[in-house]
Amino acid sequence: LFTGFVQDRGRGIGKGTVNCMGRLWSAFRTVQIGSRSVDGVTVSSAIGTILDYVGITDNRSLTVPAFTLGTASDPVLERMPASQMLQTLMDLDGCRIYELGTGQVIVAVIDEAPAPTAYKTYTSNSNATARILEATDREDPEYYRNRVIVTGATVTEGAAPDQTSRTITATATNVGSALVQPALPSGTFIDAEYNNHLIDTDAKAASVALRLLTKFARIPRQIIVEIAGDPELELGQTIGFVMPELDLNDLGFISGIEDVIDSNG
Repeated sequence: LFTGFVQDRGRGIGKGTVNCMGRLWSAFRTVQIGSRSVDGVTVSSAIGTILDYVGITDNRSLTVPAFTLGTASDPVLERMPASQMLQTLMDLDGCRIYELGTGQVIVAVIDEAPAPTAYKTYTSNSNATARILEATDREDPEYYRNRVIVTGATVTEGAAPDQTSRTITATATNVGSALVQPALPSGTFIDAEYNNHLIDTDAKAASVALRLLTKFARIPRQIIVEIAGDPELELGQTIGFVMPELDLNDLGFISGIEDVIDSNG
């Protein structure tokens, strides 16, 4: 949550005030933390330990699938910022981390689809909510992938002296390619590759590949909207649009936010 004012720097230092109230800042600092083993613990427990380390010890909710790390390897998170450690763990099941206005920190699986209700609604035909400065509407064919290749840890199998090693790999393929125009030649694919050294079982690699294929095997409608500064958007995932000129009266999922301060401050 942000309160206060931000002014043009050219007017002098100390003329503006920004008060930031939040807990996740401690996890998203760029300061690196020491490497740590996550062998034999669940993803939820590993995430909770990192949050403990950065001081987020209470008022939190971790709804994370119960995948146990280190089934066939000795997984280690190398020295890196806490945010990168968290992201590596959350990517195993498509989790996101966010903070409510109450200060509660939540880690949960959030599908990239709009919620049933909008956090906010913007219109181009109502003065009360007409804050859209510019908008473009397009399909995004570059998003589409019809094959996902997942690689994970290198594991050792068998007993000495006949031990062998292999890299965990899984592939998921969409057998239909009707979305691609013109049609793809037979036997060709548009690939997405994903690597995570914490994946050390074939079953987990296969489930990750299928989840990512489900995510990428579509051509989404993409609405790029420019609005006046609204930091509250950082607290929501679903926004509503009512724009008759784009034949749009629907909900959208926020896939990214870019903050720009123009020459007027």
